[in-house]
Amino acid sequence: MESKAGSCDSFSGTESSATSEDIDAAYDWTAEENGNDEDVEFVLRLSDHVDSTAFNERCKELLVENMHLVDLSTDEHPHEYYELYQEFQKIIEDMLEGFLVQEKLQSPSELYRKVKRAYDNDEFAHEYVNFILRAAEYESFVEALKNRWKSFAKENNVMPTGESERARVVESKHK
Repeated sequence: MESKAGSCDSFSGTESSATSEDIDAAYDWTAEENGNDEDVEFVLRLSDHVDSTAFNERCKELLVENMHLVDLSTDEHPHEYYELYQEFQKIIEDMLEGFLVQEKLQSPSELYRKVKRAYDNDEFAHEYVNFILRAAEYESFVEALKNRWKSFAKENNVMPTGESERARVVESKHK
């Protein structure tokens, strides 16, 4: 799946950070050649689930609906950012619950054990889990929110600056 600015697969801290596709491409990932077959296959299924359109669309909607809160003129984070981050965490939890069902896992601790085993025993799993953990951090979320606003501003030929301009542009585009 191709990464889009503002989708969950772009939660990497900076616009130029690696995506899951970059990680996949950096290695020749076949279960026969890398670690335990079962571990690699499990992480590949997790990767497919994380890269799903439904998950990424939910993340993108959260960013698009709330990009008007971004103020690039300051490095301060208003409390709304953390509230949005909590919504993002809920989206992640829902996605992981769906993966539990898909894999017929009995509990989050069973998922944790399988991911931990793969993480400890396979280079791909180790890299991919680190990528996902970085993407789920608060700072990465805020960066993705800012990047979504920057992309929107660029697409609409406006300067992504202060609050009044941002509100005017967002309001005019969503009428």
